[in-house]
Amino acid sequence: PQSAPEPLPEQSRVPWVPQVSLLRPGIPQPSSDPDPENQIPVQATAPGAPSFRLFSGERVGSHNPQSAPEPLPDRCGTCRRCLDACPTNALFAPYQMDASRCISYLTIERRGPIAEELMQGMSRQVFGCDICQDVCPWNRKSPISTDPELEPRPELVNPSLDWLADMDEPAFERHFNGSPIRRTGFLGLRRNVAIALGNSGLAHYAAKLEEWSESADEGLRSAARWAKAKLRSAS
Repeated sequence: PQSAPEPLPEQSRVPWVPQVSLLRPGIPQPSSDPDPENQIPVQATAPGAPSFRLFSGERVGSHNPQSAPEPLPDRCGTCRRCLDACPTNALFAPYQMDASRCISYLTIERRGPIAEELMQGMSRQVFGCDICQDVCPWNRKSPISTDPELEPRPELVNPSLDWLADMDEPAFERHFNGSPIRRTGFLGLRRNVAIALGNSGLAHYAAKLEEWSESADEGLRSAARWAKAKLRSAS
């Protein structure tokens, strides 16, 4: 059985809402604002609510907001796919989530340093996370939108770490102007990229991490130093 993680300081905990990757082609995304919505899905059509509490519908999966006149039964049963797949143990028990461990929160909303115990679980995810969505069986029925406004920019689908690592602030503004990726900010994205470089296991990123390890920004500096040490230990 999966045990609950050690609780983080009260001031670091935030009300949980769905916050997922913004690079998903043709799939409407839930809210990413820190609103106290964690009770709302209980009153919605929510087969996925018991485990990760996303707005869900039986025909559309958990990607699309729905409403219902009365609560529907728990349709997750004994499924633990989202709980078992969560790499940072943010989903630690049915109906329970520590949002301060969620990769979407860490990469989008979190400002400053990220706890070292969470960096490895973040893998190479630099903005958002859809793992719980990807493994949910209800999403097999989720329709793909044909709305052209929801089409991703081709250059933002699985961008290379080299491209992101070499990006300066003017390029960040140029590429991400009008994109939700601006929400994390230039230094926030660079911090996330530093963690991804460390988790890549590729030694040629060491020079870039050495440069960033002297950054005036504490979040970037701590991430780069952790990543540099991780690459060194892997060599």
